[in-house]
Amino acid sequence: MGIQDALEAAGQPGTTVEFDALTEDEASDVDAEAATPSPIGSPPGSVLAALRARASEVEADTTVDLALPYFKGLLWGRYQAVPMSRIYRTRNNQVLNPLTDAALAADVLGAACLELLVLEDDELEPLTAPGSDFACRYDDDLAAVLGLAPAERTARSVMFALYASSGRAEALIVSHFQSYFQWLTGEEGALEVADSVVGESRTP
Repeated sequence: MGIQDALEAAGQPGTTVEFDALTEDEASDVDAEAATPSPIGSPPGSVLAALRARASEVEADTTVDLALPYFKGLLWGRYQAVPMSRIYRTRNNQVLNPLTDAALAADVLGAACLELLVLEDDELEPLTAPGSDFACRYDDDLAAVLGLAPAERTARSVMFALYASSGRAEALIVSHFQSYFQWLTGEEGALEVADSVVGESRTP
């Protein structure tokens, strides 16, 4: 049985697939190919193989879904990466740190957010406003769906309004940003490194 016939037969339940035996010449060709190292290959478990595997993961890891704190896993945000220049800003020759500045953290999360999702039957589904075909972000649609009253029509204001009833909006926004920042940098110690850099920049 040939390969194409085998693939078709494999789709039929209860089918046993048998292949024709290889001739001596075919077996020799297979052995020769197996013995020839690939010019771009690397031994399993090698450092190069690990680097290539990680590079593939990074290429595919372009967005992240994060549960918003305070909502018990029901409300999630899907975020994309933003440049570091959007994260750190300066004011009066001082670096503003979104890991401690809730307003700046909200700005970054608003810029990075692709859509907000809700958990339904163990599946994440886009949160949409009635009559809308687009998922909510930190925008007018979210304010309408949840009955929020933001002070301004900005992502920052909507986010603060989202957490207004908690009495600890700043802490929750910063906490959410920290989760995003850890994903963005891909390092467990990213928060400590960032705090150290910002602290040094403020030293006279």
